Amino acid sequence: MSHFSLPKELNQLIVNGILDGYKKYLDVRRDAQKKYLVSRGFTWTKANIIDTFVAKACSKYEGIDFTIDKAGYTWEYLQFTLKDTQEKVLFIVKNSWGVERTFNGKKDKSKKENYLYDYAGINNPIVDKKMLKFSPSQKSVQLEFDLTEKEEIGKSIAENRLKDYNRFYVVVYEFDAQSKMISKIALTLPNQYEMRLIEVDDLTSLIKNSHSVISSYDLKVVQNDRLPQGTHADDNQSFGYGIAVDNQEGSQ
Repeated sequence: MSHFSLPKELNQLIVNGILDGYKKYLDVRRDAQKKYLVSRGFTWTKANIIDTFVAKACSKYEGIDFTIDKAGYTWEYLQFTLKDTQEKVLFIVKNSWGVERTFNGKKDKSKKENYLYDYAGINNPIVDKKMLKFSPSQKSVQLEFDLTEKEEIGKSIAENRLKDYNRFYVVVYEFDAQSKMISKIALTLPNQYEMRLIEVDDLTSLIKNSHSVISSYDLKVVQNDRLPQGTHADDNQSFGYGIAVDNQEGSQ
């Protein structure tokens, strides 16, 4: 377990919520398919339903709160806060293709206008103190930042309303392109300097402990759905992942 891991019980509740939400989404899609001549637009309800069920699951954990926020003019999502006696942690739950354009290991000045970029600035002190290192994973991409630009980006800080947080996580869930089942859930810390997600914990193994059982019948309703280009699970360039190497003393 990494020094930056969240509590085991909370991790399991998050995974339970994601699975409960996805199962409910599949029910909604199947019901809509029966009621309406066209129902593909219900695809866009998935993130909201999963957020809702993660909130329900996490309500069982003491110290968790959530608020509704907006990305852009209309898109709403939940952000979760974990408070204990020493730290205040912010996390959100996202489909992999929802964050890949921001955290793909590539520089892009337009990303500075993205709310995820600002949130990632919460983790700058961790990175600056070299408390968190990473080793490239199969999904990592070549960095394109030079030192000058890294220093320039480093001057950017999160918005004032985020300054009291100690860490910011993105819980990422991915889908298998063929079966449409959730194939991976990971707890990640975004690195603003290098615009990549550092995987702290692979939570996929917790899926088997969940009470939610998603069958092939449940998944049948989404079998003909097509993921946006570049989001398939076997696309090595789709996500700027790195794997965390724990350094509890932060001395390197």
